[in-house]
Amino acid sequence: GLISGQSNVTDCAALNQSVSAKSSSGRVIGFADGDSFTLSDNVAFSGMKNSAGNTGWPAASRQSDKKNGADRTARDLRSESGFSKNFVLGMGWDEEPPEYVFRPWVFSRNRLPILKVKGLNGNDVLPGQEDMAFPRHLRGR
Repeated sequence: GLISGQSNVTDCAALNQSVSAKSSSGRVIGFADGDSFTLSDNVAFSGMKNSAGNTGWPAASRQSDKKNGADRTARDLRSESGFSKNFVLGMGWDEEPPEYVFRPWVFSRNRLPILKVKGLNGNDVLPGQEDMAFPRHLRGR
């Protein structure tokens, strides 16, 4: 999408199969209006196709602080290690002792990460989100 002004795009994961937009669009952000924005710790599916129908995103922009985010394979994205630390742990919650760590996402084998319901304990999620299977393009072969 479009970002403008003093925007921050942090700890995002772009998992879509393709982007169909102007050639200057990226995997994490589409267009930036101005240059007073910050991108950090963003990742994107490395097999994502661009408007030309290929995965030829410019190498210099495939970094966590660039519009295409850092490359992550389908295999990477099937576990917590494929996402940024703050995505997994939640911003500002990686303090010791461990009971202070709030993990906002539920990670399960062969499932998309699911955001927990605020204020609930354990792995409580909204009804209907319990079975969020990976889309085909992220399942691997």
